Amino acid sequence: MNYDDRRSVDVLASLPEVDPEGIGCLGLSIGGYRATYPTGMDSRIRASVIAGWMTSLPTTLDIPYTVVAGLLDAASVHAALDHPDIATLAAPGCAVFVQNCLRDRLFTTAGMQASCEKIRDVYRDLGSPERFRSKFYDVPHQFNIEMQEAAFAWLERWLGPAKTTKQ
Repeated sequence: MNYDDRRSVDVLASLPEVDPEGIGCLGLSIGGYRATYPTGMDSRIRASVIAGWMTSLPTTLDIPYTVVAGLLDAASVHAALDHPDIATLAAPGCAVFVQNCLRDRLFTTAGMQASCEKIRDVYRDLGSPERFRSKFYDVPHQFNIEMQEAAFAWLERWLGPAKTTKQ
């Protein structure tokens, strides 16, 4: 998945209407899981929103839901790095906003909180605490209007307002 997502960024960056210095990434649920990898591993991603999937991977082992049972895992990477570690690999160059859902049955609150604290600590230690934000919404697993508005405001803050082209 990481390879495919990075190739997608190649295509996006090659388009004439795209500013290759202003590429963002946003994903919900497994899309949030996927967004974590280009966030940390592709320096062309300058701002990211990871929604509904930021937790410490060991805390997912006891969750009884099988919706992610077949999810591909980067076992060689995860032997040394947990999921939040991946998100920080490009810090502080990539501004990261994590949106978690407090009533999400897929993750433990402790796992989500520990992950956000880990990422926050990295950005703070690098002298750029403003480039990381996390917010916990009192909702089940979703990306509601409030979350969407906050996500798009975050991307606009770090990437600039949307540009229009005249035909």
